[in-house]
Amino acid sequence: MNLRDFNRVIRETLFLPILLLIALAAFAGWQIQQSSSALTAIANSDAMTAEINELQKLIIDQETGLRGYQLTSDPAMLAPFRAAAEPIRKHFDHLRRVISGRQDASHKTNELQQLTTVGDRYQLWLGFAMGVLNKDPAIVNDPHLNQRGKDLMDSVRAAIDALSKTETSVRRERSASALELERHEFATLVVA
Repeated sequence: MNLRDFNRVIRETLFLPILLLIALAAFAGWQIQQSSSALTAIANSDAMTAEINELQKLIIDQETGLRGYQLTSDPAMLAPFRAAAEPIRKHFDHLRRVISGRQDASHKTNELQQLTTVGDRYQLWLGFAMGVLNKDPAIVNDPHLNQRGKDLMDSVRAAIDALSKTETSVRRERSASALELERHEFATLVVA
């Protein structure tokens, strides 16, 4: 065996395994990146759901404060109503920014529309609530007035529920996509 044949054998013996190791490392890096992206999307969806739940809690706090005031005419009952005003605005702003920053246009458009509906219905209820606060405390416990407030709040709750269900659906899709990605990656590794 001469030096030329020896070099060729060495090259063939080392080149193919090294090439396969490089390809496997690149594939593993791609898998890690894909899994990381999928998990990040799921975590973002979880954070979004928590934000929606917190918004709903604050709105219910406002409603509770208003109802307490209607029942007792005690301005101290309005503390939760007033305390929730600024955090509610911040939650709406944050949700709008998060949804606007999403990559998937179909979900983004639908969720922005739903968030706008929640905001519009909340503003209607808030206008009603401010009207109640400007009335004589002796007449704020009118049954017709209470029913109007209940109807408006039910509308807000329904809109928040729709937004929450949409986000839950988005999370399910992302989870299913992540599981499917893992199955494909595992199958590819087994085949390789």
